[in-house]
Amino acid sequence: MNLKRLPQALLGGFFRSPLQKERDFFGRYRLLCEAIAAAPADMTLRVVRGEMLLERRDYQRAGADFQAALRMTAALDRRAGWLIEEQVMRDRALFGLEKVARHLPAAGAAATHVEA
Repeated sequence: MNLKRLPQALLGGFFRSPLQKERDFFGRYRLLCEAIAAAPADMTLRVVRGEMLLERRDYQRAGADFQAALRMTAALDRRAGWLIEEQVMRDRALFGLEKVARHLPAAGAAATHVEA
């Protein structure tokens, strides 16, 4: 290992170019979309993708993912299949919808009220 390049190699993990950040995001996003296509009934994947989109300020698509995750909770209510993970994901989806509603008030106002 070249010791002169060690600080640059160490700091390179912290300071990435905008292009590298975009590539990283779209690589993770593509993998997540493929995982959702393989397991469309997994609400955890929908919530995680919604949170990724929320960070990118893509509020409409994030809201759609959160809504899809909440629709999956209706099936859990019918069969009384609630586990802790599902409860946590439901809460994260509701919180995500609240954030979406702050930025898209017309679209998010009706979507944030979900009966428990």
